[in-house]
Amino acid sequence: MARYERAYRLNKTYSQRGTYLNQVSVSIEETEIYDAPDGAAIVQVAYTYDAEIEGDDGPIEIDSPLLYASYYVDDEVVLRAVDKELQENVSRLVVDPITQGQPVECF
Repeated sequence: MARYERAYRLNKTYSQRGTYLNQVSVSIEETEIYDAPDGAAIVQVAYTYDAEIEGDDGPIEIDSPLLYASYYVDDEVVLRAVDKELQENVSRLVVDPITQGQPVECF
């Protein structure tokens, strides 16, 4: 799931910043596995990203807070869900990808 989230964040940043983007990187801080139905997995990924974009007066550094994305995976689909609120101490699944997720890949 870390690869899915890294790809998602990189693609989103490239599409938002376009030709002004000098560099971007994603750091996966933690992954947590949760109980899931038989034949499936639920994983939460905590990550940060940073980027450098070209501004009118030179480069601008962007650093994200710690962000969370939750994934549900079975033999038919990968669902991704995010909580738009910033979380300080997460010891539970932030957002349920089964009920709130959007498909990112179908098999």
